[in-house]
Amino acid sequence: MIYIAENPQSRYDKDEQLINNPAEDESVRQQARFRQAFWRARFIRQKKTDFIADSFLGLWMNLIINSTNGGKHATSKEIEKFFNQPMLQDAMKQAGESAEACLLAELTDSARVYFLTCRTDTNYGSNLLGFKRMNDDEIVDKTARSAAKNILSTLIHIKRPACSDQMIKAVWNAWQLVFTDFPQRLEDKVRELDAETSCQILQIVH
Repeated sequence: MIYIAENPQSRYDKDEQLINNPAEDESVRQQARFRQAFWRARFIRQKKTDFIADSFLGLWMNLIINSTNGGKHATSKEIEKFFNQPMLQDAMKQAGESAEACLLAELTDSARVYFLTCRTDTNYGSNLLGFKRMNDDEIVDKTARSAAKNILSTLIHIKRPACSDQMIKAVWNAWQLVFTDFPQRLEDKVRELDAETSCQILQIVH
């Protein structure tokens, strides 16, 4: 369950069509109900602008910001708070045995959106105060280094939240979706971390 190149509302509407189609197998309709429950936990419509905010994408952004500020305790608390949100807990309960797969799909998709933004955003891919655009290899290297150090390593070293392994797997999966032409680069950067951290990350993803 990976959601490629869909805007949030269209994804929800497609699942609504499945649910309301009596010709569909009930197991297919049930999975669509689960996805909608996670959709409601992930996407929040802003009342004033009608903009749909991605709270899962916010999870990755906040993790990177907190990791660079050295706040391991604050990072751990924020992650725990995120996963304890009532709507997300309700979605997990509703999905039952499918909960972990549904959660991993949402985490992977939001990490994919983050990596895609890194690869295409002109500000992220610039240096020298924005006057020089990095080449593709430099952008990939920067993104992989940040993912290894600021996301994966941080998730290993903080007080491990219950979902940290899922987050690590999601980052790994998302990298392969976005950087198909550089599939090894993230692992290369992980292997540049200290041996214990590197070993723990690779044990989770392999």
